[in-house]
Amino acid sequence: LFVGRLVPKKGLAHLLDALPAVIAQRPHARLTDVGFGPEESALKAQAGRLGIADRVAFLGATPQAELPAHYRRANVFVAPFVRDASGDQEGLPVALMEALGCGCPVVVGSVAGVRDLLGSAADAVCVDPRDAGALAAKVVAVLDDPAAAIARAHTLRSIAADRVDWQHIAGGYASLLEACISPRGGD
Repeated sequence: LFVGRLVPKKGLAHLLDALPAVIAQRPHARLTDVGFGPEESALKAQAGRLGIADRVAFLGATPQAELPAHYRRANVFVAPFVRDASGDQEGLPVALMEALGCGCPVVVGSVAGVRDLLGSAADAVCVDPRDAGALAAKVVAVLDDPAAAIARAHTLRSIAADRVDWQHIAGGYASLLEACISPRGGD
């Protein structure tokens, strides 16, 4: 499953590049794309060139209320985030949080927003999506051991929930404000 706006920083083009290798190892694999955006035509054309158009379902825009069902049905959510040519990259990875919230195993591109959300635990699920072989291998590894992938998703869910918990965020802001207003030595 891929959920996101169809723009370069979301990395769907890289997932499409990796999909033939996934299919070679998992012949029944299919990709469901929930999203829309300016790259849609180019991505559909890419799937055609790669010979995988019949394995990719482009669903387009989907109401938010329907997303949990997609996450719960998926064997793996792939968010191949990258820094695009202009330097833009994923900030707060909302779709990743949604997937983890639904208990869906994940594979993600290694960008700062993911590391901010998951800390060092991100190492277990991050990959350089520009390396199609590495991305395919990470996806296949999740598919090969679903029990471990689900357990990891639950662990990551707890980590993410702690990091975005309002008490945690408020405490961070309070500490920052206290540091800014506390008297400085010698002033």
